[in-house]
Amino acid sequence: MTTETATIELIGWKAYCDRIREDDPELLRSGLPARFHSRWRVARSFTGLQLDGYRDDTLAGQTSLFRLLLAYSALEQFTKLDPSRKAALGAIADPDLADELRSTLDIEAMTSNENVTGMKGSGKFDDISTTAGLVVFAYALRNIHAHGSATPHGLGVNTARACRAVDALSSKLLSEVEQAFTEYAAQPAQP
Repeated sequence: MTTETATIELIGWKAYCDRIREDDPELLRSGLPARFHSRWRVARSFTGLQLDGYRDDTLAGQTSLFRLLLAYSALEQFTKLDPSRKAALGAIADPDLADELRSTLDIEAMTSNENVTGMKGSGKFDDISTTAGLVVFAYALRNIHAHGSATPHGLGVNTARACRAVDALSSKLLSEVEQAFTEYAAQPAQP
């Protein structure tokens, strides 16, 4: 039995691949473009987790945090593909969304030593209480969820409002990456 699904594609992807196949085959062989594209497609296509034995609020929190992990991974891979955009993407800001994240998440739990001890770049977590920068939130949530001891309940990502805020963060990251890729793909090949 086959199921038809809509293909989610990055605008300009095919033309970009055709161009680098001709102009920069070494980049293509490195795997960076394919790795970025794969991470982006998974993040953009992600619709949720299916887990047995979990309460609905826990499942919703896990889904939102996992979606963010995927979106952050796509951003991270794009900055490896085009390091010149790392600073601009790192400066993505939205004061209203940052305020919503601060008001719905447990910031104290996010910045506690238990959750950040030994994590690379953990000093960034201190900025959460004041920043409008969204990558700081994404970095913190991604690291705490993937490597730390926090759970959706411990972070406060178990209410509908908090899940919507984290999902909005994921969507914002992906939209910014898509825009950056469109600009990057439109550039002429470097000699």
